[in-house]
Amino acid sequence: MRHEVTMPQLGMAQDSGKVVAWMKSIGDSVDADDTLMEVETDKATMEVPAGRSGVLAEILADAGSEVPVGDLIAVISDEIGAESGAPKPAPDKPAPPKTAKFEEAIRASKEPEPAPENGLAVESPRVAPIIRKGGAALGRVLASPKAKRLAAEAGIDLRSLLRRGVSEPLLAADVESAAVAPASAPSALGAVAASDAFDELTEFLRDSGSGLSADLAWASFVSGALRATGLRKGEIAVSYRSVSAAGEEFVCRDADLAKLATLSPEGDEPADIYITNLTESRFSSFLSGQGGLPHLVVASPNQGFFSLSVQFSEQDLPLSSASAFLEELMKRVEHPVRHLL
Repeated sequence: MRHEVTMPQLGMAQDSGKVVAWMKSIGDSVDADDTLMEVETDKATMEVPAGRSGVLAEILADAGSEVPVGDLIAVISDEIGAESGAPKPAPDKPAPPKTAKFEEAIRASKEPEPAPENGLAVESPRVAPIIRKGGAALGRVLASPKAKRLAAEAGIDLRSLLRRGVSEPLLAADVESAAVAPASAPSALGAVAASDAFDELTEFLRDSGSGLSADLAWASFVSGALRATGLRKGEIAVSYRSVSAAGEEFVCRDADLAKLATLSPEGDEPADIYITNLTESRFSSFLSGQGGLPHLVVASPNQGFFSLSVQFSEQDLPLSSASAFLEELMKRVEHPVRHLL
């Protein structure tokens, strides 16, 4: 008997699906519960079972092709050739063979994680923390393949959508809405902090031969203030640049968790907060017209004081959270022992 396999409807609004890969080749025996193929929709990539036991007699859609819902894509028969009236696959469209790389990936996904030698449980590297509403945690974002592709093309950070309250998994429509949404001017909150204790700390560290610069100290203090106020959890990435002759520019990750004397720049954008340091210049303020938010601007218009200004989107970061962060940062700048404990 002949069993026709059609492109399934995996979502209410789905009108087509993309065949990502065939898990079986023509002539293979299949059980009803065997995974026959992977299909990508607007929402996700899903494994599709055969639905019928038998032999895969024909494959009528190449991997990578977009097929309307309901269209014939394969035939499962009791025996190959049993259905003389069945349409035959075009000779120039053979079933894509299983590559060694593909088979290796399948085997790896089924192998259990090796137990650590010390017997302690270790989080799998494939299980990353997820950002929740309000940006409380960092890590992998659950999004459809199409949403990720559109975000990359439009230069949109998917984490910013979650901080605005968009629920996971993110869909293509969420990204498209963000791309056409009118940009709003960021809010800004400023404060003044005494600089003598911070200057003494960085001078001591430089004299001790540690090689620590004030640039890295700022990255550490800002990262610590974000973590202490609960605005970010997990890994925290700080992007830093200075307006000086040296023109330092780097990204530092989890700077607050390392000893100040051992800090070093590492990593690439995107970051969770951006810093522009004007203290080595004659400039007293800077307004970021584009780029990531929140954005901290540090200046020193008066001897013995820092001017701190945080620019942020109130859609992503409420005023109360921004003020809590700035308060915590000022405490660390004026009393570095708070940061070192």
